[in-house]
Amino acid sequence: MASAITKQEARLYTLNDVKIAEEKTGEKYQLIDGRIYSMAGASEKHVAITGNINTLLNMHFRANKIDCFPYSSDLAVYYNDKNYYYPDIAVKCLDGEIKIIVEVLSKSTHQDDQTIKFDNYILACKGLQEYVLVEQDVMQVIVYRKEDDWTLGHTYREKSIVELKSIGFSTPIEEFYYWVMK
Repeated sequence: MASAITKQEARLYTLNDVKIAEEKTGEKYQLIDGRIYSMAGASEKHVAITGNINTLLNMHFRANKIDCFPYSSDLAVYYNDKNYYYPDIAVKCLDGEIKIIVEVLSKSTHQDDQTIKFDNYILACKGLQEYVLVEQDVMQVIVYRKEDDWTLGHTYREKSIVELKSIGFSTPIEEFYYWVMK
């Protein structure tokens, strides 16, 4: 995520402001607590990891005839008039609910992905079952799960089998990092 569009201005922006900016520029923006951020281009690692996970999930849904689809970063999640995001991957099912959100972490998004965005995703997506944070510089995946409440499900590292229990998915962590950790 790049810096806020106008650092000099102290005003907070709304969802309408984001929509106008996106229309005018053809670019995507996120709104975090009323501050607009340009969606900067992702690193090669980020793109490869996101592509790998998206492909794995899509193959899993097709093979198991699960009526869900992994959307890449073009599906917006709207929380309120001050918070509007494009998660790296959002798994949406036929019931219309987003069941899983995946964020691939970078230095500029790490803090927001683990705090503000996580809290807002929980409130915005009533059907959300798992929130997945994927490091791009080390082989580590953190999965939060909704059980009675939200808990840290598991931290996966090298030679682990990553599980997304809400969709019956499991794969060696190395599959998320195919081509990245060579």
